Amino acid sequence: MIVVVLVKYVPEPQGTPTLGEDNLLVREGVEGSLDPGDEFAVEAALQLVEAHGGEVTLLSMGPEVATSALRKGFSMGASGGLLVTDPALRGADALATARVLAAAVRRSAFDLVLAGVESTDGYTGTLPMTVAELLGVPSATFARRVDVDAGARDGHGQRRGAALSDPQGHHGRQV
Repeated sequence: MIVVVLVKYVPEPQGTPTLGEDNLLVREGVEGSLDPGDEFAVEAALQLVEAHGGEVTLLSMGPEVATSALRKGFSMGASGGLLVTDPALRGADALATARVLAAAVRRSAFDLVLAGVESTDGYTGTLPMTVAELLGVPSATFARRVDVDAGARDGHGQRRGAALSDPQGHHGRQV
């Protein structure tokens, strides 16, 4: 199973982010790390791979300093990662970011894409659903647990099953 986890480097996750003269967040030259909410997605991916085999690949977009977010994910156990960086992406909104991340995900095979709920520096909460829409795959939000049904297959013999639990403990099936 190949699990891609969307992760984000956030400046000053425990403090108040600083805006530059251009009204964009200052991301370089300040303390920063993997967004705390993304740690849950990385851990969920690692648990799935431990139970079913496979690999966890991290994917992020940002300046070079964002490699520290990937390093944190590697220290947790992720096996690979990719940072998409380009000065032209500075200040990208959630839709532009989703387009870039979806394009990067499409470049390799994947079975599941996980993401945190929302970043602590933007709080839009729209990126995971937008990436899913751009990839043409279903999305499920606010899942507390993800279990893979190894026997579920689509019409082409591909794995498709994931059982989900929402915050209220209701169980559903995403195919």
